[in-house]
Amino acid sequence: PDPTVQVNATTTTAIPLRYLGKCLGNPLLFDSATRFLQMDLRKETAVAYLQQAEIYKQKKLAEVCARVCAESFTQIKMTSLSTLEPHLMKKVLHSKYFRPDIDSRAICAKIASYCRCQDKSISTKMFLSLTSENVMQSICEEEALFFIQFMIGLGIDVSCDNQKAGSLFERCVLAAPHMMQEVVNSSHKGRAGRIAKNASGSYAKLPPQIKVQLLEFALTQ
Repeated sequence: PDPTVQVNATTTTAIPLRYLGKCLGNPLLFDSATRFLQMDLRKETAVAYLQQAEIYKQKKLAEVCARVCAESFTQIKMTSLSTLEPHLMKKVLHSKYFRPDIDSRAICAKIASYCRCQDKSISTKMFLSLTSENVMQSICEEEALFFIQFMIGLGIDVSCDNQKAGSLFERCVLAAPHMMQEVVNSSHKGRAGRIAKNASGSYAKLPPQIKVQLLEFALTQ
């Protein structure tokens, strides 16, 4: 390519062009793409740039993108976050710039939605990392049964002496009583709102002994 020609980059092409400029020894191409990237990197584009930085092994750039994602996590649309591979989501949630204490309920809801979107790609170890108390400081009641059902689906024995799994299960049980009441009420009324339907669906998939444990705890509250 002509080294004197300016290149019009886009969010999709900025990192590939930057990489190409470096490979070809074309500083104008590299600098032009870099300037666009610096201008364009924001919460709406950070996920796309993080994915591209991962593909082209741009470690320092990936760290910058992960920081933007971490700082704006609750403001980034779920349609964008759901496209991240689990190891990249972990990178964002465990970034030192992530603030789990800011709107913890929204964080919980987003993590639950992400798990639904990436259910085939999330391992037990990854799931426990994404839902650790350092990341998800509170369990929103409407997602408690889903998290329990997800744990069971992964084959996690919540009754075993597994500190991480046991802690998450206990936190979900503590958050579940209100939703258990919603499940009971909806079964009696024959109709339910969206949240109660989701809770009923998750509850129906649980093993009998877990159902009993949840009901017994709810009755004591």
